[in-house]
Amino acid sequence: MIMERIEAWAHAQPSRTAVVHNDQALTYREFASAIRAARRFLAAEAPPPGSVAIVLAQDLLTAWLLTMGARAVGLTTVAVLSMDTAALLALRDVACVLVAESERQLVQNGPSTNARLIVVPSRSLAPTPEEPPAPKDGRPLGDYILYTSGTTGAYKKLRFEGGLEDARNEARARVSAFTPATVFHALDFGLWTGLGFKTPSAVWSAGGCVVIDQTADRFANFFRHGVTNVQTLPETLRALAAAHPHRTAPADDSLVLRTGGASTPVALAELARARLSRRLVVAFSATEVAAVVMRSEFKSVDDLYWLAPTPGREVQVVDEEGAPLPPGGQGELRIRLIDLDSHGYLDDEEATARAFRGGFFHPGDLAVMREDGRVRVLGRIADVINIGGRKRPVAPIEQTLQQSLGVDEVCLFLGMTASGVEELVVAVRSSGPIEKADIERRLGPSNIFERVRIEVFEDFPRTDTGKTRRIDLRRMVFRD
Repeated sequence: MIMERIEAWAHAQPSRTAVVHNDQALTYREFASAIRAARRFLAAEAPPPGSVAIVLAQDLLTAWLLTMGARAVGLTTVAVLSMDTAALLALRDVACVLVAESERQLVQNGPSTNARLIVVPSRSLAPTPEEPPAPKDGRPLGDYILYTSGTTGAYKKLRFEGGLEDARNEARARVSAFTPATVFHALDFGLWTGLGFKTPSAVWSAGGCVVIDQTADRFANFFRHGVTNVQTLPETLRALAAAHPHRTAPADDSLVLRTGGASTPVALAELARARLSRRLVVAFSATEVAAVVMRSEFKSVDDLYWLAPTPGREVQVVDEEGAPLPPGGQGELRIRLIDLDSHGYLDDEEATARAFRGGFFHPGDLAVMREDGRVRVLGRIADVINIGGRKRPVAPIEQTLQQSLGVDEVCLFLGMTASGVEELVVAVRSSGPIEKADIERRLGPSNIFERVRIEVFEDFPRTDTGKTRRIDLRRMVFRD
């Protein structure tokens, strides 16, 4: 299990840095010792193994120590920022809420819960060099729960079995080529997300270092610790590039930039390669699967959109009957499940039946496959508009507008005015003014839509992981 891997590295490379949190470094010996202290305290509290522990923490190092300590005594953990989120998750079999003494205020104004509150003293989250190694008591590693809101706002919960933890981490480390020399920057992604939980676990399993920065200067300080790997959303990639306007990417390709979760504009990709690193990898994955499903390294514009399945993953584009389409046919994307993936949502049979069918995971995306097996994701199946009687996915149109206008993001919505006139609303995220005529010219013939309306926002509503919450944005543009 991951704690045993960290213990092994603490013996093999005790002085190597395991984690840097807000510029404070812990060696593997110190990191393992702090996990042991948390484990010892929680074992004495004796919550029943197999039950659920809510880890309430805003400090991410604290969240990791509480999570690892709780899983080491057999508890299933879920990390949250607030008790409000915990209430929305509506979890069953919750035995306790774990909170550090330093963050005790997080439960003072939260909703009441029948679960037992366990306040963990600061000394039980601190390394003690003299502490003996953790006993091998035979307890199975506890499961963990991730949750995702996607772009709809409704939470979906996924429970991952602790018994497959090592295999999952090995698969992730293999795909990303993690080694003890890896320095992965986790930015400030939380443990409740696939991005914030999966990759740090894989890096520690491989003996590497994880940098976590929750400070206001995290982008400006990004290069302080010799980072070799980072995963970003396009927005965090943009902020990172903006924080280093005078930097030129070195020629040694020592840093691998990875981005995904949304379309990456060509201008942003080129800017990142010029300032940050010449190695930019575009990836497609999902919280539901164990590791990256498709990826490509950015060498040309083609690589931003057409991704190749990673070794060991089968990706298909199918019609409404589930039959694979020939190259060039637009259809539903599906991913063949492997043992390491999730196979259903927790406490949601209806969503499970929609997304997990016949040995495949259906993420809800439209896609098209080329002759060479590369796949382009065209957008969400629900995000389709009718243009001249033909249904078309909005993502390619949005990408074209975004790049040609030079704005941060574009979302298209088709609806009706209060008087029953069909209108296309172009929601633009930009800090500057946008000319309606410019957008109309790029959309094509003016007689396709009865009315085109432009809405400009400084920012769009977002999920916990930074994705645009389209359902909330739609409510904003169709206020009536």
